[in-house]
This record gives sequence, C-alpha cells and structure tokens, in this order.
Amino acid sequence: VTGPFARLAATADFGSPLGSVRSGGQSGFINADISVHLQRLPEGEWLCLEARGSAETTGLGIVHTVVHDLHGPLGRITQAIMANRMG
Repeated sequence: VTGPFARLAATADFGSPLGSVRSGGQSGFINADISVHLQRLPEGEWLCLEARGSAETTGLGIVHTVVHDLHGPLGRITQAIMANRMG
C-alpha cells in the first residue's frame, strides 16, 4: 500500500509532459531540476496536477504545477527543463 505522500512524490515528474511545452518534433525536454513545495500533506488516494509550462528558443524552460487533493490545492512543483535533441 502506497501512502498519499509517496503517491505525490511518484507523480511529481508528470507536470513536464502535462505542461504543454512542445519542441516541434526536433527535440524533447529533460528535467534538469525538480522542486516540491507543500503547504500541507496530501490526504486520500486522489491527486490532481494542474500544469503550465513555457520554453524559450534557447532550449530552456520551466513548468509550474499546482497539486490538489480532494480538499483543494496543497502545494506546487517546479521543474526546470532543457531541450534534448532527438535522433
């Protein structure tokens, strides 16, 4: 059985693909850094990730994700992303 905090930690990396940062097919993005900031511990089985991202033509970007449980927002995840040429 996985507890609520372990579930949050396991899903923290999902903000990057959910954040709608697109590279035009020439490259993907890797997570150079990830930070999890909580104002309270999650409760229950369900988590919601509300992710927004942006990237510059330099290949650097950032994704901000607000994490919710059944009681509302509980924290924020921030990911620094870098373009990684595919192929």
